[in-house]
Amino acid sequence: MEHLEENIKSAALAAGYEACGIIKVSAMSGFERKLNERMALIPAASPFYQNYRGFAHLEESYPWAKSIVVCVRNDSKYIVPDGLEGMIGKSYLFDSRTNPVSPGYLNSVKFEACLKDSGLNAVTERKFGITALRWAASEAGLGLVRKNNFFYTDSGSWVSLEAWLIDRELETIQKPTVKPCPEACTLCMKHCP
Repeated sequence: MEHLEENIKSAALAAGYEACGIIKVSAMSGFERKLNERMALIPAASPFYQNYRGFAHLEESYPWAKSIVVCVRNDSKYIVPDGLEGMIGKSYLFDSRTNPVSPGYLNSVKFEACLKDSGLNAVTERKFGITALRWAASEAGLGLVRKNNFFYTDSGSWVSLEAWLIDRELETIQKPTVKPCPEACTLCMKHCP
């Protein structure tokens, strides 16, 4: 199995991803606790968050799925036009999820083909994600979610996450090198509300 896990990580890096991890589908069970916390904190948003319960129970929609391959793409290489620096949503200028001619999209398709060429059944949902991407990436040790709810890696928070469900039970979890937030710190919330 280790050979397949290493091949998957190598294929992800070759496709332009910064990092790749693999977790078991069961690692998503804790996401439901996070949803419940969020709904208790913001009751008016409960109907919105209810829509994401399936991310904690992938076995209901994908009974064949055993693991999740999650990848991080560093988007900080893009040059933001003058006047947009510091604006929320600038990443949509470079969004490769649905642009079939963008390098990110083409590399995503190429990586998925590598998964399938390895004999795996692999599915994704490029536009919105097939599961809770930040949770999956955190569980894989690829980074962490800070208090402003953004996912951070060693290269910062301007990253894109993608995930695929696969039909083999594999696991490769990294030890995150990003340090957790100090308890009293609110800098990221102040800079990016």
